[in-house]
Amino acid sequence: MTDCLPTAYYVQPFDFTGLDEARHNFFFEMNNQVARTRSAHAWHAPPWELTLMDAYTVHRGAAAEVDTYRTWIRLSFEVRIFDRLGNAHNPMFRYAWDMVPRDIEGLGLVAWDPDSDPSLRVFPWQDERGEPHPDRHTRTQPRLKP
Repeated sequence: MTDCLPTAYYVQPFDFTGLDEARHNFFFEMNNQVARTRSAHAWHAPPWELTLMDAYTVHRGAAAEVDTYRTWIRLSFEVRIFDRLGNAHNPMFRYAWDMVPRDIEGLGLVAWDPDSDPSLRVFPWQDERGEPHPDRHTRTQPRLKP
């Protein structure tokens, strides 16, 4: 739930024909398919609407173009702490843990389409060459509307 800059949910079919879960990063392919549709299937909830999602809901947080005060509420039950590189931190809280790579990042998975836009084939905390950004607050935004 938020008062502005709502999460984008991609309500569209995704075709994974030919992808191998031992070789290909499905997240990169979902970025690629969203970009090929120019985000035509993005849906944004109106302000203050409560939405329900799970780990299989394709979504993306909104990026503010200017400094914006935002009220955003997420209620989540997790068995692990949110200590993954790329997770957002609330500046009002002090976190007593180091950030670590996501499990998927150690698998060496590659994009199904090696010629897709480089911004679609990296994790947000990486630059378009796949290297970590020097400033941990910098994020690569996938170009979803080519």
